[in-house]
Amino acid sequence: MRKTIGIILLLCMLMLTACGQSFPVSESQQDSGTVQIPNPWRDITGTEAKALCPGSLRAPEGAENVQWSAMESAGQPALVQLSFYLNGASYTAREQVTNDKTADISGMYYTWTAQTDMTLQNWEESAKSGTYYRCIGEDEWADLCVWYDTAKGISYSLGVTAKDLDGFDLQAIAEALAVPQLPSVEEQRRILEANRSLWAFDEGDYTPDWYYTFTDLDHNGLLEVISASTQGSGIFTYVHFYEVLPDGSGCPATMTGPRIAGTMSVPTISATARRTA
Repeated sequence: MRKTIGIILLLCMLMLTACGQSFPVSESQQDSGTVQIPNPWRDITGTEAKALCPGSLRAPEGAENVQWSAMESAGQPALVQLSFYLNGASYTAREQVTNDKTADISGMYYTWTAQTDMTLQNWEESAKSGTYYRCIGEDEWADLCVWYDTAKGISYSLGVTAKDLDGFDLQAIAEALAVPQLPSVEEQRRILEANRSLWAFDEGDYTPDWYYTFTDLDHNGLLEVISASTQGSGIFTYVHFYEVLPDGSGCPATMTGPRIAGTMSVPTISATARRTA
């Protein structure tokens, strides 16, 4: 009997010891009973996106709720994502320097029921070839376009899901993601020269000296020509700005000021930059 009581007391002591042990529990575990995984994506701006991946993605005209984000891993090029809403559907586009034509960066894991080769318009020659995929499920359809820039080593993807995508043209949206290819600097100089009659004021009724320079003031890849002349006893600067159009069709005036007081109101143009006949 005493032996039995001793065993019971020993078991009770062991149970009390076990109950006294504690383990740290996170706040998220106390609230939901699950461990929360940190979001690997961080919000970025369009400017940051271009710095992280030298690609050519842009939000199509008319896109709403445009959001840029990035996922970065140590030692790996950033995966850049562009999300937007257009024509009643939500889209996700991605770009990443993979140097691997077979890399899948889409994040869409479906059993594709259709696959078609495609040739993208608007993109550079090295990034025109791609593949179009479609999955038709009972409750959801999924479309995916993937393509690869062989010159830059960049993989691209564009995906969308909906209840019904019959007649939907995802390739057209992929083509709209491309940033327009600008004329070369030399071609832009030729365009400005060809339109000299618009910005050269050293002929006809304009008797004062006018000075000219080619530059890219707003750093958008398009050259401007500045026509300026300092006149009058008040040292007024007359200035006109003309910029090459993205399609190279001309160089309309972007800003014209009949006169701006003070030589510091406009970019300084040296006498050596004067455009002569």
